[in-house]
Amino acid sequence: MVDVDVIIVDDASTDGSAAVARTIAESDPRVSLIEHPINKRHIATYNDGLATAAGDFVVLLSADDALSP
Repeated sequence: MVDVDVIIVDDASTDGSAAVARTIAESDPRVSLIEHPINKRHIATYNDGLATAAGDFVVLLSADDALSP
């Protein structure tokens, strides 16, 4: 089994995904959410997530990426 922590960084999305991410983070202690009040674009968003990561391994996934088993 793999111990996983998930960090969701919402970059001021306007599609309601922040509310979905908030619900997931509130119901699962392995999930945390960083919400940007304004859009900071990709690099700042990646850096905010990476600065929070504490694991030995990190996988960066964008909204249009998929992670296979």
